[in-house]
Amino acid sequence: MDTPDPPSRRAVLAAVAGVGGLYGGASVARGALGLDAVSFTDQREITQQNGPTLRVEWVALYNGERIAGTGFEDGGGDAPAGPAVALSNLLPGDTGALVIRLTVPTGEPGPAEVTASLALTGNAENGINEPESTAGDTTTGEDGGELADALAVEVWYDRGAAGVDGLGTRNGTREPGEPLVAPDAEGSLREVASALSGGVVLDPASSGPACLRPGESVSVAVGWSLAPETANAVQTDSVDFGVGFTAERCAGGGP
Repeated sequence: MDTPDPPSRRAVLAAVAGVGGLYGGASVARGALGLDAVSFTDQREITQQNGPTLRVEWVALYNGERIAGTGFEDGGGDAPAGPAVALSNLLPGDTGALVIRLTVPTGEPGPAEVTASLALTGNAENGINEPESTAGDTTTGEDGGELADALAVEVWYDRGAAGVDGLGTRNGTREPGEPLVAPDAEGSLREVASALSGGVVLDPASSGPACLRPGESVSVAVGWSLAPETANAVQTDSVDFGVGFTAERCAGGGP
């Protein structure tokens, strides 16, 4: 019988930073997302001593276009790894997403429980230019930016409109019927980071124990958008936030 590791031994097996360095500025070409699943650009399989193995696959999207392979650093203790994505020249109307699939490999001896968290790690002002000053921006300092409040974020199970592996799964667009990972997993970046900073157990079925058996996976997406009417006060601002995952063996060996 598998027994869960105590909290002090829970390890961050894998983490990806959702968006690193979003800045106001120049135009970026836009593309359209369909219902087809996007192909992952990056994959890591992390094995933790005395804990389960977790396979992490992900792809970053910016205005409907895939971004080339991104970096990944293993986490340690409670620190998330990353960044996975670095973007610049963000304009009002821009959108993006990080699509992630987490899998317990078939060789694992038992099921695992996976927890996701989101942390806001940077909200810089980066100085005040003339348009920002005209818009009334007077804040300064490393945490004086307005972008964390202007950027809309949602974190959901990217499983498709018809359920697990349904039409629209892993496409980086929230389809009707795709649930949030938690009731407060949508709002401004600051609000969502506050709501998910302590972690939420991933349970897309919402029935029975939240355990992934060997060979099973769960897909989540972190979407962001900057409203077209966003004021000039965010022009030079930047934000960094990270999405982290922990895993531990399920009590009793599974559901």
